[in-house]
Amino acid sequence: MFADILRTAEDALVAHGLSRKRVPAAVAELDALVERDDAAVFFCWNRARAVRPR
Repeated sequence: MFADILRTAEDALVAHGLSRKRVPAAVAELDALVERDDAAVFFCWNRARAVRPR
């Protein structure tokens, strides 16, 4: 599931500076983690808000 998201976002990630050569390794790492019984996923959303000075 996560690897599929990474595969679909590959072009956008490369456009933001990720090396296309690193994508297969990242996909393999995610696929391996999914198979682990002791794996866990933590998601943290950090959002900043900018205000233009007047």
